[in-house]
Amino acid sequence: MRSSAQAARLRFYDWMGVRFGEPVIVFWGAPIVRPGWRRRFRDVVLNALANTVQVNTFGISPAHATDLVALFRRVRPVLVHGYCQSIYEVARWLVEAGETFPLRAVSTTVEPLFPEYRTVFRRAFATEAFDEYGCGEVEAIAMECSSHRGRHVIEERVVLELDSEDNVIVTDLDNLAFPFIRYRNGDRAIAGKQSCPCGRPHQLLDRILGRVGDVIRGPDGRRVHPEFFTHLLNETGIAQKRALRKYQVVQEGPTRLRWRIAATPLDDGDRSWLIDQVRAYLGEVEVQFEEIDDIPVARSGKFQYVVVDR
Repeated sequence: MRSSAQAARLRFYDWMGVRFGEPVIVFWGAPIVRPGWRRRFRDVVLNALANTVQVNTFGISPAHATDLVALFRRVRPVLVHGYCQSIYEVARWLVEAGETFPLRAVSTTVEPLFPEYRTVFRRAFATEAFDEYGCGEVEAIAMECSSHRGRHVIEERVVLELDSEDNVIVTDLDNLAFPFIRYRNGDRAIAGKQSCPCGRPHQLLDRILGRVGDVIRGPDGRRVHPEFFTHLLNETGIAQKRALRKYQVVQEGPTRLRWRIAATPLDDGDRSWLIDQVRAYLGEVEVQFEEIDDIPVARSGKFQYVVVDR
């Protein structure tokens, strides 16, 4: 991982009033394909050094609320970090259970942070949310300070532009292996119209209109974060092997998923493995594949890659 991205995150910790090494709970998706022992050992050591406990968001449900309450009481974190939607769901379960765990900050990423989420975070954690924006190809791009007036673009490591339709165009400044120059990452954002009261001179993003995905629920109440399906395709190399251009998972009913894939055709082994993994996390669901040339964006202009057809 690039040192400049790590440095930006350490500065972000400072903005949130958190010191590196203080206890943190991270809500993130764990690898679906079990990594080798060296990778597992490395992760254990790094989490111990950073005083971090990671909760696998793939498969957690309201039934785990009691275990999560016990975890918060044991770890006594000052910060919760991870997928915005997952933290929101956990916060909602805690509120419904009448539990409050005061933190110093909540750090959200991957999905848009909606205003109504902030209200729930205040009730569950008695603190404010700080939003981080980035993408896997470039990593950290913009982060929110304690003034909560927008996300400061990390101009030491990226140049960010918005075109006439608010599409994000990013150039990274520290990738010596394969620089991304004026790269369109598929997200949209709204530029800040005023300077931040904190006095920092960075370019501001008011809102991130990123990719949107729904939480998929199985027939027995188990659920998976939308990133689960991206992990499935990437961890086995199916995305690379089949030259994946785009995908969309649609839940058409409690026990039925339609998986649209724009790629070269899957073979029987790919299909069987994907179905087995989905059922391992969600229970007995029917998975139908639809191989097509392209998948249109939603009427809002955003591409929704996991959809619950309500």
